[in-house]
Amino acid sequence: ANIYSLLASQPASLEYAQTLANQFGVTGEVYTVQQQYPPQTGFMVTDGKQRLDVYGLNNYNYTADMVKSSRNYNGFKNENAETTIREFLSAHGLDFNYTFEEDELIGGYSLHQVSPDGLPMQFESLSMPAVRITLDENGKVLTVMATMLNYDPAPVGTYGIINAEEALQLLLD
Repeated sequence: ANIYSLLASQPASLEYAQTLANQFGVTGEVYTVQQQYPPQTGFMVTDGKQRLDVYGLNNYNYTADMVKSSRNYNGFKNENAETTIREFLSAHGLDFNYTFEEDELIGGYSLHQVSPDGLPMQFESLSMPAVRITLDENGKVLTVMATMLNYDPAPVGTYGIINAEEALQLLLD
């Protein structure tokens, strides 16, 4: 397995928020907003129906329909979810490698970033996925909640992986 260096989180800039809003097709006023956890200031762009909150580089929440989203946090299951989500991300310039799975615990779909060597990455065990997406009742993307890793793609080292039995024996020895 390769080990990668996590880069310091970059706060949102007005320019980044406006660029991301353009990618999502949100045109409207820009406001400052406060995120509760972790506490930080960001930008909100809204046209009254859509909303984009941007807190940092690759750290944002997009809502296609604020009313629908407020009435259904978990979204709806859809047999074409993976295809719909891939097409949506690609159409909005959000191309990255990820694994896809239905989130049985809180609903919606989880996308986990994949490292250059093909392994799923995350901040820590039991942390939220890099991207959580919900669909509306018509199978269209309703929300995108992204907190993606910013890392140096050049590994700092490569380490072998052993099974649990070998690890226990090394510990006992």
